[in-house]
Amino acid sequence: MRKEKFIFCLATALAIGATPIWAQNYTTIDYPGAVSTAIDGGPSPQGDVVGTYVDTKNKSHGFILSNKGDFMSIDYPGATSTAVNGWVNPSGDIIGQYTDSTNKTHGFLLRDGAFSTIDYPGGTYTVIGGINPSGEMIGTYCTTAQCGVFTLDKGVFTPLTFPGVVLTFGATVSPSGDTVSACTVSGKGNICLIANGQLTLVYFPGSLGTAPGAGNPENDVVGGFTDTLLKTHGFIWTNGVYTQLDVPGATYTYATGISPKKEVVGYYYDTLGKYHGFIVRP
Repeated sequence: MRKEKFIFCLATALAIGATPIWAQNYTTIDYPGAVSTAIDGGPSPQGDVVGTYVDTKNKSHGFILSNKGDFMSIDYPGATSTAVNGWVNPSGDIIGQYTDSTNKTHGFLLRDGAFSTIDYPGGTYTVIGGINPSGEMIGTYCTTAQCGVFTLDKGVFTPLTFPGVVLTFGATVSPSGDTVSACTVSGKGNICLIANGQLTLVYFPGSLGTAPGAGNPENDVVGGFTDTLLKTHGFIWTNGVYTQLDVPGATYTYATGISPKKEVVGYYYDTLGKYHGFIVRP
């Protein structure tokens, strides 16, 4: 079990971006012919993004959108549904989860065109949330006794824990091994950034709850928060500054990925309830 130095660094509202510099730079992304599209990770160093779309038969598929604008569907062989998470690492590895014919959820790795199933030992549920350049992964598991977050490195599963918080969903692991996870503290949903043995709680000021999308190698963090009117907004947290992200005209915005260049991806709902992917660049 990973041991972390017990140091809390509460990320309070040092500053909040008044007018997001991204406000006029949103680009909508829809998988061709899809009913709905979500960008779930990226951009990679090459500029590729990954996500999940729903077809007209209400089946979900993963996909990758290359920096050249080419879409490619991703389906785990024999799965009833497939979803792709995280970003594509520099080696082109893609991770996610699929549901089999018995309705059990498994993680997977797609490397060099070959799929590998990933199941937490003894788990009844496994999802892979992120992968770093060296191939270390972070994910979420459930057993008959408990649920939690784990890392997987060179075939070794390690439960990820930190005193005083309950980690509930593993989102990303950086090249240096820093992790971003959803967590519960005193009954509230937060983002837990564990870096160099220190825990930083990222919680959008005044929100009812904050959840992660991803972190980048610089430990900038993106995600979503719920305001007092129960509306969900995206945000970026960088150098202690929170900036709200809202796709113009959207009823719901959630940021799921961020690159080292602070390019942000995610998805939003339009006024008809259809969701679309987006990318926004500073």
